[in-house]
Amino acid sequence: MLQPVHGYVVRRELLSWNVDEWASVNPGSIYGALRTLAKGGYVVEAETASEGGRPARTTYRMTEDGEVEFFELFRQNLWRNVDTTTLAGFQAALAFMWAATRDEVLQAMEHRVHQLEGSINALGFSGRQLLTIPQKPDHVVELFHLHEAMLRGQLDWTREFLQRVRDGAYAFAGEPGVGAPWHDELADRGVVRTLDENDAPLR
Repeated sequence: MLQPVHGYVVRRELLSWNVDEWASVNPGSIYGALRTLAKGGYVVEAETASEGGRPARTTYRMTEDGEVEFFELFRQNLWRNVDTTTLAGFQAALAFMWAATRDEVLQAMEHRVHQLEGSINALGFSGRQLLTIPQKPDHVVELFHLHEAMLRGQLDWTREFLQRVRDGAYAFAGEPGVGAPWHDELADRGVVRTLDENDAPLR
């Protein structure tokens, strides 16, 4: 979104998303992660410079291999099966949803609605079956009720978010207002879909 960018800005941006809480990202690990990405060929050092007597800062830019890896991880988490233990992967994809087209986000959320509905139905069957086992304490079924309530909360949010996106909320790939220079470069190379002046898909 901001590249070329140095680690301080990456750290500040990620902390503004509270990733240290929901993704368990240690803010101090971000600089090391950038160096690891550089060793793997996913980012390259664009420039190292200092301003006003400050220590030199290295800026990084994503490589083509980095773009491929980003989109693979992004789509894995956007379309992933509902994970009942953590939302971190899905939340990460949500934070970068501007990289997808509106149509892809709509389809992914419709898929998520069906998954959540199926998970809730399966929990109902499991809870009722549990009550037929004499050796099980009756109160254990509350674990199923709690789990179902959390899934229903996700389902409610997904349906509401889906409607907001259908109604035109937010800017997605190929639409005005995305505001990421990197995204424009990807559109120029055909990595993401662009639109003509009538908002008709060109790709």
